[in-house]
Amino acid sequence: MGSLQPEDVFAPVLHTERLALTLFNMNDEDDLEFVVMMFNMQMPGGGPTDGNWTGKDIRRLSYSLMLKPSDAHGRLSKDAAIYLARLGDATGPRIGVINLCRRTPIVPIDIGYMVLPEHRKSGYATEGATRVLRYITEEFGIKEICLVTDDSNIASKKIAEKLNMVDGGHVMMSGNKCVVFVLPGMKKLEGQDFPFWGDGEEF
Repeated sequence: MGSLQPEDVFAPVLHTERLALTLFNMNDEDDLEFVVMMFNMQMPGGGPTDGNWTGKDIRRLSYSLMLKPSDAHGRLSKDAAIYLARLGDATGPRIGVINLCRRTPIVPIDIGYMVLPEHRKSGYATEGATRVLRYITEEFGIKEICLVTDDSNIASKKIAEKLNMVDGGHVMMSGNKCVVFVLPGMKKLEGQDFPFWGDGEEF
């Protein structure tokens, strides 16, 4: 049997009442520039390049956290499971990022989100995450998804509750305890290692 070839696996566009969620194209300079900006805004000083995030860093992270063929019905995706939230339609302005990450086999795929400051408190994170979560669980068929956040992040905890997620225990990321929310019926996590950069494998 030959090796798997990268292919289109995920829906290119998902729609909500107010948003179009377009699959992140890391080879598109505008897409990449937006995600770099979001990371530098959301995690200032946390980038591997002198504290800053660069396009190279985002590509490396995206490849490292891509869903595996075991997650994707035996198929190898050419894209990371990352969606850019746009106002209106698929050509509208980018306002946020919704991502699904496979960091380690011992922790379920985690969902995350970032929204530009001027568009926060408008329900866009919940709206976008709800659609991506419904797509990946009901339409794509992945049944176990978690959300990981700091215990002090009240906003993220509220969004997790709006996604109908429940207490899922905790994980350890770089020595720090993070709380976990899971879908009803999933097992609680018990302090498993949660590497931010995943398995480190590159495409």
